[in-house]
Amino acid sequence: MTGLRHSLKEGTLMFATKRIAQVVLVVLVMFSVGLAQADEGKYTARLAGALGGDKAVTEHTIWVRFADKGLTGAALDAALADLAQGMSTDRLERRARVEGNADLVGVADLPVYPDYLAAVTGTGASHRKSSKWLNAASFEATEGQIAVIAALPFVDKLDLVGGGVPRREGVLGEP
Repeated sequence: MTGLRHSLKEGTLMFATKRIAQVVLVVLVMFSVGLAQADEGKYTARLAGALGGDKAVTEHTIWVRFADKGLTGAALDAALADLAQGMSTDRLERRARVEGNADLVGVADLPVYPDYLAAVTGTGASHRKSSKWLNAASFEATEGQIAVIAALPFVDKLDLVGGGVPRREGVLGEP
């Protein structure tokens, strides 16, 4: 029983430490860039048009496209090698038939970098889905959170999720 309590304390401490690091990252971004100076050039026209309009809308469903996979050099090579080793022979043979002699495993096969997801959720936005091939993830976020997300250096572009229904004050899913 003592070992279980010790292990639970370590797990709780690790979770708390990670959460504190996420909050610190968000605070640093907010102070170094400032909410008023968020990089609105990262907004698509569709998102820019939706922001600041209907005051009853409290959250938007957005795509956050990331600039890279978060890995470079030897770490990237190692991740690609690990991924290739984990693929079935059938999968690699299918790719060889379609792609020819090209690399059978590429950067698009790597998942979205977990630290990027953690930093975006650290703003308070709620993670919905991730797409490794788009190198993007969808989130529910307020306008303030969107401004902070746009200021993150690894964020490439922000867009509304197509067909999304904005969440309004008091009524969910109201058109």
